[in-house]
Amino acid sequence: MPRSEPVAHPPTRSRITPEAFQVAPALLGLALAAPWRRLAAIAIDGLIVVVLAQSGGLMLGVGAAVLVYSWLRGAPGPSARRRGGTGIALFCAIVAFSLAVAYVGPWIDRFGDDDDASEAGSEISAGLSGRAAMQAGLATASLFRCDDEPCRSEALSELATTIADGDLGVAERRGLLRDLAAEAADSAPERERLRAMVDAHPSLRDAADDSVATPSPTAAPERPAAVAERPLLDESGGFSVVSTLKALADDLGFSFGWGAVYFTLLTVLWDGQTIGKRWLGIRVIALSGKPLSYWDAFDRYGGYAAGFATGLLGFLQVYWDDNRQAIHDRIAFTAVIRDTDGQALARARSGVASAGTDGN
Repeated sequence: MPRSEPVAHPPTRSRITPEAFQVAPALLGLALAAPWRRLAAIAIDGLIVVVLAQSGGLMLGVGAAVLVYSWLRGAPGPSARRRGGTGIALFCAIVAFSLAVAYVGPWIDRFGDDDDASEAGSEISAGLSGRAAMQAGLATASLFRCDDEPCRSEALSELATTIADGDLGVAERRGLLRDLAAEAADSAPERERLRAMVDAHPSLRDAADDSVATPSPTAAPERPAAVAERPLLDESGGFSVVSTLKALADDLGFSFGWGAVYFTLLTVLWDGQTIGKRWLGIRVIALSGKPLSYWDAFDRYGGYAAGFATGLLGFLQVYWDDNRQAIHDRIAFTAVIRDTDGQALARARSGVASAGTDGN
């Protein structure tokens, strides 16, 4: 009995189809970016993310205004006129700047505050159980969400009362709360006032003698709660490159926030390039040949976390992969090419578009 040919089914997301796994034939032959170029580009982008993360909402507003203005005025001819001209583009850029400074910047900064609150809450809640641990966590989170000194003073006082019945000694509690006060304060004078309030709290008054006593040899050294040290040493006591890079990635904002905004927006608006990639002459492309969407760019950015989770092997595979795909490239079905010949990429995309038209 002759074997029947497989029946072609349209993509319905209920059956396996080949479309999602095909590399556009028109892209074959494009030159891939060398690993050192990709490393240099990500280093440049990382430094930019650090600057953005430290600058607050003002820099975010400037960036939003520039991106909106560039998008509205980017295309020449009738298309640009349909988008409103210079006046409307400038007005929209000002609106974007104002909205970013007023709303988006504080919203992104809140994620960093929540990380500090989570680390501090874990340290403070040591030795507590049940309701007391929950109250300590809520008080710590409230401290980092406060916008003025009276609110922070009240949160510290509540926290001092909550942890008074825990296993931590008076001197330890006093030291942790003083560190929290230093992290939460907006200025040096406020820091000193909050620390003075901590020292004067009824549950900590007996710490004066304990705080100057010589620590016992078996006592564990105190650590600042809100800035707990990240593990730069592995379990055997040696230096860990992976742990160090993970800590660096956290400091750069690669968990969420500025890193996600930077890599997602620029990759889409600049057609596969960021500042670092543009400087090094490389570009990210989708292997389907279609333009990158915001979801594609965000999906690719999320793959950076997978690279760290694999002990950097996900990044190092660019050295032996046939298409020099790192793990985030495989996740997002992308590749990084040299951008020296824009005409070659244009011809390839034209071929993809033609193939799509013929297929329809």
